[in-house]
Amino acid sequence: MINIGDRVRLLINENRFLHKGDLGIVVVFHNSGSVGVRWDNHISGHDCVGNCESGHGWYVSADNLEKCYKVYPRGTSNYDKLKGL
Repeated sequence: MINIGDRVRLLINENRFLHKGDLGIVVVFHNSGSVGVRWDNHISGHDCVGNCESGHGWYVSADNLEKCYKVYPRGTSNYDKLKGL
């Protein structure tokens, strides 16, 4: 199961800007069932309804994503534990 904050990898070529292997972070779920991802690279996308910077957001099917690892925001206790602070 994919959750907000999960690091994900794209399993297919989605369009001319998003390619198999691209990495991002889940930022929102759409009521259609699509997953809003903040992609690492600028992909000429959108902002996932204000959940990431413009140009990095794109919705994809959860079936086309592979969970990589959990990402915690800087400054949270979980982030500090992962970084050994």
